[in-house]
Amino acid sequence: MLEVLVVKFPFLDNWALLGGSLEPGEALPQKIKQVLRREFWPQFQKLLNQGTEIYKGYVDDPRNTDNAWIETVAISVHFEDQNDIEMKRLNSFLQGCDFEVMVRWQVVDKKIPLYVNHKELLRKATVLFGAYF
Repeated sequence: MLEVLVVKFPFLDNWALLGGSLEPGEALPQKIKQVLRREFWPQFQKLLNQGTEIYKGYVDDPRNTDNAWIETVAISVHFEDQNDIEMKRLNSFLQGCDFEVMVRWQVVDKKIPLYVNHKELLRKATVLFGAYF
């Protein structure tokens, strides 16, 4: 069974994959910093560096215009065992800054109400790991 970490911000109707826009000079997106406690930011960056890039490029997004569009890099961090030390450490650092933001582990399913293009990114991860979608 494959699970994914999803987040729900108060201004969104749907759940979203953990991520966000990177500003020049930033190592982690601001939205990730809202969800993780500060002391875990360096370890989370290491996890991302060890992850597998599953997609890089243009994404269909309602914010796109004729003159500006969204491009993304989707990285999958996979824990082989549910008892993995890194996964337990990650869980202990969730919900660090903004208590209006909800974070949870969700079993992967195509019925998850995800933000716009995130279902397609999740589908790519399930193909990579041979999981049900």
